[in-house]
Amino acid sequence: MYKSISQGVYSLRFTAAQTIAAIALLAGLALPVRASELQNKTFEFGPGTSQHHSHYRTLLVPARTTVSVAVRLQRDSSGTTNVPVVIEVRQASADSVGTTGPDGPQLATRNATATPTETLVAFENQSFTSQFGCPSTWRVRVRTSNSQQPPVRVFGTIVYAFSVPGTVNLDMEGGTQHLDPNATATRILAGVSAGASSRSLIAGTGAFRIRGKWHTDPANLLQLNTYHRLTVALVRPNGTVAASENGFSQHAPSDKTPKVNFTYTVTPQDAVMTGTWGLRISNNSSVRIVDFDIDRGIDPNPLMPNFTSTFAAGCN
Repeated sequence: MYKSISQGVYSLRFTAAQTIAAIALLAGLALPVRASELQNKTFEFGPGTSQHHSHYRTLLVPARTTVSVAVRLQRDSSGTTNVPVVIEVRQASADSVGTTGPDGPQLATRNATATPTETLVAFENQSFTSQFGCPSTWRVRVRTSNSQQPPVRVFGTIVYAFSVPGTVNLDMEGGTQHLDPNATATRILAGVSAGASSRSLIAGTGAFRIRGKWHTDPANLLQLNTYHRLTVALVRPNGTVAASENGFSQHAPSDKTPKVNFTYTVTPQDAVMTGTWGLRISNNSSVRIVDFDIDRGIDPNPLMPNFTSTFAAGCN
């Protein structure tokens, strides 16, 4: 087996199983069974094809997906001329929508040569991510190095190996919220990972699930063990309301319904907005509300169920 460290080019023949193993090894992928997936997409260009000197294939995945790439490359065996090619990895961007939008930013390239013997070109120890996802697409383009039609057909398979982001718990920046009677507050949402919160964990299309809990002010002895509704709204980055519910805290008795627990599916139009997602909490009752939050946290009430609010990235 020939190995060129500088180019990441390995020349040998592979079975399907060997290809997966080789890509995992060469591209530095862990490929956990339940977390990673592969997509194989064929390409061709040159004489006898509909592509003159270049062909790209797309990958449609959620924002923040980790993507790695390898290409299985060769040319027709007719003739004696090998074909120098360039392989480009293009990031998903606001404009790279579907198969027709322009390419996103170029993240990496490899130079290789198409010969009659299949060559695996791996972007070794590299993985890529983007804050944009479906309907934006990743692109891998294979083209001749001189942008001219090659003398023979060049063909092969572009292999995408990827791990989609898991569901993240949501946090209100700044902690719990108190609300006086007939007051409204707006709070910024962030995702939580490894104990730290970040707004960047909420990106692209997917689904929100919002739940809430709160208490009447314990200093108001006349209102102990009473339950009052709040209106909780999920607010898009442009300030408009995506979804809302008027309901009770998660720990309210079973006859107090509905409890605040609603979902919203993020649209592609939402996903391209700049800014942060937030919550608008409105207290239209005559009592002061304390410790509003979107998860159980360290609430001392033993009747408070364990719950979280979440965002799950996905292609809708």
